Amino acid sequence: MKQITFEEFQKLNQEGFIKINKAIISLGIKWWAHSGTLIGVVRENGFLSWDDDIDMGMAIDDYLKYLEDLNKIAEENNYYFADRFKNIGMTVSRFIYKEKFIISYEGKKYVSSPFIDIMIAIPFKKENKLKFKIWEWQNKYFFLFSSLPPVLPKIDTRYGRVRKLHWYHQLGSVVGQILLFWTIPLFYLQNYWLKKKAKNKKKYKNLILFHSYTSRFFIYRKDQLIERKILNGKTKIYISKFYIKELNASFGKNWTKKPPIEKQIPHHIIYNPYNPKKEPKIYPHIVK
Repeated sequence: MKQITFEEFQKLNQEGFIKINKAIISLGIKWWAHSGTLIGVVRENGFLSWDDDIDMGMAIDDYLKYLEDLNKIAEENNYYFADRFKNIGMTVSRFIYKEKFIISYEGKKYVSSPFIDIMIAIPFKKENKLKFKIWEWQNKYFFLFSSLPPVLPKIDTRYGRVRKLHWYHQLGSVVGQILLFWTIPLFYLQNYWLKKKAKNKKKYKNLILFHSYTSRFFIYRKDQLIERKILNGKTKIYISKFYIKELNASFGKNWTKKPPIEKQIPHHIIYNPYNPKKEPKIYPHIVK
């Protein structure tokens, strides 16, 4: 397993994104940047220097229509495509680079693979905060089952601070999984409902990202996505026409300023400190 710097890790994922993004747009799909990726597009004309993933949204009708193409695009660019419809507990779909790396960051070592998230956006008739909250609860509930394969020994909760995940935390998760195992068929019922939403004959134009924090997010429309050039005008990416409103709602009005250096830290690779005594694995739910 190759050891690389965090900057090299980011460069790999950004180069992969440029190719994947170009291929997806060539299919006529408008997928768009949001969350930290949107800040990078707007404020940095590229990507945040400390962000270790790329966040994109895609309408569910486009997602299902071009699912085979997304798998093909992933394969052609040395990525594996993890479909949320096939993985219980996943609230996003994910392009995961096929090779994993030991990443050196600020004197520590972690194991991860570069990855790109696709959060699926579903149509709705009118804004209903209770309904959005229920959708959020659904995803948080199913995320419980995402910890079936991995055992997490410790989590870096903040830069310089490591909180050990004790055996009783893991035991509690396993007990919860056993007690609620009978509810797993509801996951497939949710998939059926999502696919039905994609075929909605009324074709509601309003879209909301459907994942574990749905109720706190933003309303999109495909006809209100605009092009933005990043990386010195070399790459085209879509964002919401009302991106300032979106960023204010998500991050507050101080998003225009960089956070203090101590808060400019990755938030995914730190979930898996490198242990030379163990064979590292990559799980689609928690990339590590």
